[in-house]
This record gives sequence, structure tokens and C-alpha cells, in this order.
Amino acid sequence: MTSENTTDLVLILVPSAIILGLTLWLVARILRKAGYNGWWALVMLVPLVNLVMIWVFAHADWPALARGSGAGASSSRAPKPGYEAGGTIVDRDHRPESERFFGAEPGHTDLKWMLTGFNGAGHAVRLEFSSDDVAARDGLIIGRSSQQSDLVLDDTSVSRRHARLFTGHGLLQIEDLESANGTSVDGRVLGVEEIAELGEGAELIFGETKLRLSIS
Repeated sequence: MTSENTTDLVLILVPSAIILGLTLWLVARILRKAGYNGWWALVMLVPLVNLVMIWVFAHADWPALARGSGAGASSSRAPKPGYEAGGTIVDRDHRPESERFFGAEPGHTDLKWMLTGFNGAGHAVRLEFSSDDVAARDGLIIGRSSQQSDLVLDDTSVSRRHARLFTGHGLLQIEDLESANGTSVDGRVLGVEEIAELGEGAELIFGETKLRLSIS
């Protein structure tokens, strides 16, 4: 093999190796965020098997989300001590009597809502609440502090009291509580004292935590 052929071979192999290594690294990060072992990324090197594994991965229940399923509150609103997979709902009994939940008006339809996604560290978040919960006189506070918030996000980019969920005119609404890193709804950052209406499928971003609103 001539030196010219060797040079051509190096120019082909080196970029290919770099691209392959970068691809495997990205796949490994995705697998770890989903709760799988990052070494499964090596399966991408095996023809046909990698296509089968991609199909299995797309249809499987991700361990990271399964671990986060306990972060939401039950219908009885039992307290969930500590943090689970990036978020949890805390018992409101620690708050002053004037700020506790008093229940919805008679005849109110109780919808079950769910916020799912990932915090800034890539940990899965799953928070569940009902329209009755939101119908409290001051709504539900979203934030990092378990002492000042009802929906707690384990993310340093989230303020202690970041945003407030409440109902107005029969609709679910949200406002930012002058948080350090802001709140956005469907890509639009909320301004001071701005209120946004929420519907199923809305994307909410609190600091670096990205969540999707759905009816559970």
C-alpha cells in the first residue's frame, strides 16, 4: 500500500470513527436518562439487531418514568415524604390555616391532571393533581421548596416559589411568581403578572425543568 493510499484511508477512517463515537455517546446519554444502562448503546454496532432494539426501546416502559410514577399525590392526598425522581407533591397541612385547601364548590367536575417530563439533571418528573386541588383559594404553588410549595421540583434552576396554578373562568391557568429563571408556556415566556390559560398538551418550562400537561 502506497503512502498516498494510506493517507486516503486515514482521512476516511478518522472522521468515521469520530462520528461513530459521538453517536454512541449520545445514544448512551439517552439510554441513561431513560433509566437503562448506557452500555446498551454498543448494540447500535450490530446490524439488524440495532433496528430491533430501537423498536423495543420505543415501545417499552422507561424505568426512569416508572420510578417517577410514585411522585404524584393519590386521590386521598396522602403526603409523600422526600423527593422521588425529581418532583413530588407535599402535604398542605404545614401551611397556615388561612392558606389550606378548602375544597371545590358543590357540583364542580373533578379532573385529574398530570405533569410529566424531566428536570435539568435529566431525572424524570411525574406530578399528579386534580382540579379540586387547584380550586383551593390560593391554587397550587410550584417551586423548589417543600415548605413553601405544593408541587415540588427537585431542580436548582427552579425558584423556591416559582409559579402558581389556579382556576379562573372555569379554566386552568398559571402565573409566574417573579421566579429567577422564568416560566414559559408553549415556548412563550410569561411576563410580570401575566396569566396564561392551560389546556391538555401544553408544554411548561420552569427554569430547566420541562413538563407536559395531560389529563390522567
